[in-house]
Amino acid sequence: MVFDKTNDVETIVRGTNMSLLDRVDSLKAKHAALDAALIQEARRTLPDASKVAKLKFKKLEIKDELERLTKS
Repeated sequence: MVFDKTNDVETIVRGTNMSLLDRVDSLKAKHAALDAALIQEARRTLPDASKVAKLKFKKLEIKDELERLTKS
């Protein structure tokens, strides 16, 4: 990043926070999509247990990352 007299610490931090907020929003959207996929799979006559396990694992990974990002 190139610094000049117009770049102050607040501007730099605010830029970082915006990208963090974007990341959190993206993760929340992925989490919701995985939740929808789980519901859809559960409605099947014979849900694929392997697929359900993978979806749950991905959802848990995202939840863990969201917790790490929001606790900072």
